[in-house]
Amino acid sequence: MKIKVDNDKYIIYLRNPNIRFDIEDEEDIKDKIKDIVLNIKNKRNISICGFYKVKVYQNNKYGMILEMEKEDDIEFLRDFCDLKVVFFNNSKMLLKFGDYFLIEKNNVYYYDNNFYIDIDDLTDKEVTILSEFSEVIYGEKRLKLGNLLQKIKD
Repeated sequence: MKIKVDNDKYIIYLRNPNIRFDIEDEEDIKDKIKDIVLNIKNKRNISICGFYKVKVYQNNKYGMILEMEKEDDIEFLRDFCDLKVVFFNNSKMLLKFGDYFLIEKNNVYYYDNNFYIDIDDLTDKEVTILSEFSEVIYGEKRLKLGNLLQKIKD
């Protein structure tokens, strides 16, 4: 698990394709998100309280990315945390890297001095190795990049 903190926004990278939410089972979702939030609060000593919107991006090859953004504080209950969850199942994700020779694959794209590859075009082992040396592009950022990418290798 990797966590990026930006003011009241937390981005949690769960690089494990076996961790999945059953979007039909509301209790499963609540339990797993609760476990993740408690893990962060306890092990990372991060204060998470108030009302949050949580976007869950789920990908079969990568795992999940949770974006938790604080919407409001609760002044009278310091340990209370309420989550509004939105799912993006089977999210398309890209890996962004600066060294073209880092990977020898087809379907490599180029934009603004960076190289991109679709995570779904990689093996699980490649995703594990490359995700350590690259940035995962997903959600709105990935949609914006979609038309700008130029294929450089077939």
